[in-house]
Amino acid sequence: MKSKYSNILLIVVSLALSLFVLEIGFRMAKGRLINSGAYLFAQPGDESWKWWEILRPSDSKELSYEHIPNSEARVFDSVIKINSLGFRDNEYSQVKEAGTYRIIGVGDSIMFGWRVPLDDIYLKILERGLNRAEKTEVINCSIPGYNTRQEYALTEKLAAGLSPDMVIMGFFINDVYDPTYLLWKGKYLVSPKIVEHYENNKNILKHIHRFLINHLKIYDHMVSRIKKKTAERISDNIVLEKENWLKTEELILKTNNLLKERGIRFLVFHVPSQQEISDCKISNPPNEVLSNLCALNNIEYCTAFYKMSKGSDKSSLFIRNDGHLTKKGHIIAAEVLKDYLDHNVKTNRGHL
Repeated sequence: MKSKYSNILLIVVSLALSLFVLEIGFRMAKGRLINSGAYLFAQPGDESWKWWEILRPSDSKELSYEHIPNSEARVFDSVIKINSLGFRDNEYSQVKEAGTYRIIGVGDSIMFGWRVPLDDIYLKILERGLNRAEKTEVINCSIPGYNTRQEYALTEKLAAGLSPDMVIMGFFINDVYDPTYLLWKGKYLVSPKIVEHYENNKNILKHIHRFLINHLKIYDHMVSRIKKKTAERISDNIVLEKENWLKTEELILKTNNLLKERGIRFLVFHVPSQQEISDCKISNPPNEVLSNLCALNNIEYCTAFYKMSKGSDKSSLFIRNDGHLTKKGHIIAAEVLKDYLDHNVKTNRGHL
């Protein structure tokens, strides 16, 4: 009997020691795992959570949330500095200088440049390229998680405040849905349905799960791997419901009408997801829906879909296990936009 218990104890001690060694290894490798994009979803204490610390609830119900002006956070490899206007960009005067062509971009984390330094974001690359011809400002007013509803509300606010000559609305595949962001510390930023779902799942198992993720890197890594595999299976077949598209189309038309009344040019710029340029089956694909909508309603439209679809190394355009554009992806997006503007935008002094 003693021998039996001794063997069990030996097994338990061996397992505990092995887990301890693995835990030390995972903690030492934490930085490498983060940089490789192994963390897919924000959890309290992880890298992407730091961005939430520079958010605040917006006074506008349509915007839901916004950046805290003049705030700063280091997320993954990039420092995110928010200017006095509340956006991730350099400082710009609200009053436009005479002789300046001003473009503002409204969009989500793709246009924002998630995990990419400011100077490598496609709107900043575009600004440098356009300024070779004449004085042009390209102001990045995008906020991660924003969808078309929020971008319309933001455009309405900025059209009067910043006096742009053109507004570029960046479109990504998830813009047809509401954002799923919550501000920690009890202040909710999104729809009641999401809050209700969150509250219904705040049980003891949820707290245990949260504790293990925050304190055991082995458990954290296992959960991340499971989520990654699940996401890969889901991404094989994407369904974009027509109902969501109808709301999105309505908001794009409203944005167009709003800007047309103010004499401001409007351009819809579509950046494809990795699934869109792969063999993934997508119902109501964005490029098809958007190009038809814009053609029927005389709305300017530009897409990086075709240029990003070329070549065999498409994965190099997207951050692994993350989906946002790499520096290379931003370069291509900037090239597509600049080519469009060079051929289609003419100012008092000629083409941009």
